[in-house]
Amino acid sequence: MRIVKMITMQFLLITVGMLLGIGLMNVFTRDYNNLPWFFPFEILAVALSTALASLVYLSKNELSKKGMMVRQIIHLILLLVIVYSFGYLFKWWSELNGILIVGAIFFGIYAIVFIVTYRMERKDSFKINEALKKLPKDEE
Repeated sequence: MRIVKMITMQFLLITVGMLLGIGLMNVFTRDYNNLPWFFPFEILAVALSTALASLVYLSKNELSKKGMMVRQIIHLILLLVIVYSFGYLFKWWSELNGILIVGAIFFGIYAIVFIVTYRMERKDSFKINEALKKLPKDEE
């Protein structure tokens, strides 16, 4: 259930982040009429794919700091491959400037989702630790 909650939360954050990023890009470039009718479905496909990429963090065993760092690097690379593959498929850019804008939006969204997810995981960890402290201690 925790995994479904994490994927759903990331999906929603990524979707909102992409919508805000694209909206801001259109405001800055003053290009208000260039989005096709199917663009929202493209956003949903990318958001779901990138949210599901978080499954890379699943492990039966507790991860060491080094193991977690390796998975974060793999996750980041996987996300870049997903975003740029969809971007190429959906023709989100026609020149280098578009590729850089997509990258900027990607890293902005990545930072926000990472921070929110980290804070939620930290809050859950705090709750678990507090509950463990309240358990009666076995006397020997």
